[in-house]
Amino acid sequence: MAGTDRKSKPITINQQLTEGQKKSYSTSARDLLAQATEAIPVPVTGIKLNRTENRLELILETSTQQRLQPLILPEGKNLIIDLLDATLALPEEEFQATNPAEGIAEVTVKPLDATSIRVTITGEETVPTAAVIPSQENLVLRITPEKTAQTEAEEDNYFVPDGTTATRTDTPLRDIPQSIQIVPQQVIEDQQAIQLEDVIRNVSGVSTGDSFGGTTERFVIRGFAQDTTLINGFRQGAFGQGFPSLETLERVEVLKGPASILYGNLEPGGVINLVTKKPLAEPFAETAVKLGNFGFFQAGFDFSGPINSKETLLYRLNTIFEVSDGW
Repeated sequence: MAGTDRKSKPITINQQLTEGQKKSYSTSARDLLAQATEAIPVPVTGIKLNRTENRLELILETSTQQRLQPLILPEGKNLIIDLLDATLALPEEEFQATNPAEGIAEVTVKPLDATSIRVTITGEETVPTAAVIPSQENLVLRITPEKTAQTEAEEDNYFVPDGTTATRTDTPLRDIPQSIQIVPQQVIEDQQAIQLEDVIRNVSGVSTGDSFGGTTERFVIRGFAQDTTLINGFRQGAFGQGFPSLETLERVEVLKGPASILYGNLEPGGVINLVTKKPLAEPFAETAVKLGNFGFFQAGFDFSGPINSKETLLYRLNTIFEVSDGW
């Protein structure tokens, strides 16, 4: 009615709810957002196993762009992978594969509850490892048996746990109170080192010394000139060592400090010990060719294996030919 002063009374949300609804309804912005964006379970429509070299790929196929989020947890010999907000849409109730790859005894995929899936990967001896491979749609897991993971770590890792120079015994470095640094064969190969000075650059506190006109290799360890090096713990003459061939070396050990007195009349700065390759029980054959500046050419072969059937006698033949337009 015109001229009538009518004041509207605000109506709140709580006034429109019953007492029971008030208890279950939240007006918090965080809770309202969570309710609005509640995840819809992703259906897994297919499962594939692809065997690669020393590995196994587990592919969980989906028909949506929503990605699966795996929760990975080791449990004994089993690797448990839980997929939340996911359902198993397969003709069978669960997926199972026995001995799909070396080192893996079984792979099972089955529903954990109405909105989650559990993947169980059982190792033959120890628990395997898993890594997620990026994919736009499907979830791809790269499964690696523990044996393969340990072998690759030993081959690719530059860490050497034991040393012989400080104690003349094969002792773990953590139990040796002296300062010793080891450059393994993997580093020498990866850096394509040609001379010993290329290897020693990896060792702190050691630099190249006087080479007597490029006729030998000498080094300075902690400020003290070292005239001789060791080969498997045996002293070499100061002017007779020349240029040792790196192709015959398994590793280079540098013992720093006055503990070098263990090998007799040596400077207190330390000592360099060259550890040569040992014969192998398994047949081994390798050839290599290197080319470089100033007409550098190097060729060689390395053969090793057992002599008798009981593998009590082993041999190793390592030969190098090198020529260059220089010293």
